[in-house]
Amino acid sequence: MSIINNSKIANYIKDVCSYIKYKECHHEVQEELRSHIEDIYDEYIEQGESPSTALDKAIKRMGNSHEIGTKLNMAHKGSPDWITLILTLILVNTGVIFMYFIKSNNILENSNRLFCNTLKTSIIGTLLIIILFYFDYRKLQKYSHHIFIGSLILIFLCSYIIRYVAPSSTILCGDNFRQIIFITPYLFIISLCGIFEKISFKNKYEIIKLLILCPIPLFLFIKAECITPLLIYVVGFIVILMCCKIKIKFILVPIFFITSLLSGLIIIEPYHCARLKAFIYFKNDPHGFGYLNNLMQNTLNFMKPFGNGFCKSHSFLVDGHKELALNYITYSLGWITLIIIICLFIVFIFRLLSIKKFINNNYGKSLVCGLSSIFIVKIIYNIFMNFNLLPLSGISIPFISYGVPENLFNMLSIGIILSVYRRRSLSLPLQNSK
Repeated sequence: MSIINNSKIANYIKDVCSYIKYKECHHEVQEELRSHIEDIYDEYIEQGESPSTALDKAIKRMGNSHEIGTKLNMAHKGSPDWITLILTLILVNTGVIFMYFIKSNNILENSNRLFCNTLKTSIIGTLLIIILFYFDYRKLQKYSHHIFIGSLILIFLCSYIIRYVAPSSTILCGDNFRQIIFITPYLFIISLCGIFEKISFKNKYEIIKLLILCPIPLFLFIKAECITPLLIYVVGFIVILMCCKIKIKFILVPIFFITSLLSGLIIIEPYHCARLKAFIYFKNDPHGFGYLNNLMQNTLNFMKPFGNGFCKSHSFLVDGHKELALNYITYSLGWITLIIIICLFIVFIFRLLSIKKFINNNYGKSLVCGLSSIFIVKIIYNIFMNFNLLPLSGISIPFISYGVPENLFNMLSIGIILSVYRRRSLSLPLQNSK
C-alpha cells in the first residue's frame, strides 16, 4: 500500500497547516510531517500490523493536529529582527539629523540639496527595507550569474567614463560614476553567494572556473583605480569561502594571491606609496599628503565632552559630511556623542554576527555573512581612520556619512538580511519548496 498520496495523510497535514499563519513554510512543514508519518508507518509494518492499521496508528502517534499546528505556528512565525531594524533606523536618522545641523548652520554652499538628498535616501531606503523583508531572498539565487556579469559591465562602463569621457565633459562628473563603482562590492557579494552554493568544491574543474571568475573584479577595480571597493570585495569573498566550509588551502591560495597583488600595487604605484608614507609620517608633511591627517589630529587633540558646535571655519569639512563625518561630529558635538554612536555600531556588529546561528538555509547564511562583512569592514575601518589609526580612504561610515548610492545599498543589504532572518526556519532552496 502506497501512502505517498494517501487522503488520510493529506487531510491530517492540511489540518495541521491550517493553524500555521506563515504560508511560505507550508511546503517544508508538509514534507517534514509526511517523512515522520512514513517512518512511523514503516515501524508498525515491521511489527506485523496491516497497512490500514499501521497508517491509523502512525497518524494518531503524531498527535492532535491542533496542538501540532499551534506549536509549528510558534516555530515558524516569520517575525522580523527588531534589534537590527531599530538599530538601522536609529543610525539612519542620526545621519539625517547630522545633515540637518549642517544645513541649519549653512556650513556648505549646497547644504540644502545635501539635506534633501539625505532625507529622500532615508525614506526610500526605509521603504526598500520593508519591501525586501517581504521579498523571498531565495529568488535572487537563480540570477547570481546575471548579477555578477552585470556588475562587471557596470565597473567597465563607469571606469571608461571616468577615464575618457568625464574629464572632457561639462555635464558628466567622474565622482558620480566612482560612487557607482563603490556599490558594486554589494552586488558581487550577493552574486557570489549564489554561485558558490552551486559549486562542488570536490570538482577540480569547478574550482578552476571559480579561480578564473573571481579575480576578474580585482583587475577591473585596479583598472578603475578604486582600491577601496577592491578591499571590501576581497574581504567579502574570503568570508563567503569560509562559510562554504571548504578546505583551508582553497582559502589560503586566494589570500596569498590578493596580498601579493595589493603589495605589488602599492610598491609599483608612486601615488599609493606616497599616501602610505604620508599616513605614517603625516606630521612631516603638514601641507601635502599629510594635510588632512594633521587637521584630524588637531580635532582629536581638542576634543570636548559636548563639542564646539557646528563651525563654518572648520577647514577640512570638504569631507566632513562623507568619510570624515565621525571626526567632524567629534569636533561639533563632542566625544560623548561619538561614544554613543560607536556603541550603537558595536551593538549593530554583534547583532549581525549573531544572526547566522538562526539561519537554516546555506544560501541565506552566506548572504548574511557576506553582507555583514561589508558593514563590519566599513565600520571598523572608518572608525580607525577617523582616529588617524588607518590611512585615509573612500570608506564611509554606513548610514551616517553622506552618499546616496552607498546608503541606498546599505539599506538594501539590511532588507536582504531581514528577509533571510524572516525565513530563518526554512532550509530548502526555493525550487524545492514549491
